[in-house]
Amino acid sequence: MGFSLADTVLVTEQGPDSLTKFPRRFEEIVLS
Repeated sequence: MGFSLADTVLVTEQGPDSLTKFPRRFEEIVLS
C-alpha cells in the first residue's frame, strides 16, 4: 500500500510527467 500512496503524491506534485517516470520511480521505491 505504501507504494500506492507514494505514487499518488508523486502524481500530484509532478503531474503528467510523473506517469512517464512512474516505472523508474517505482523501481527506486521498491529498492528502497
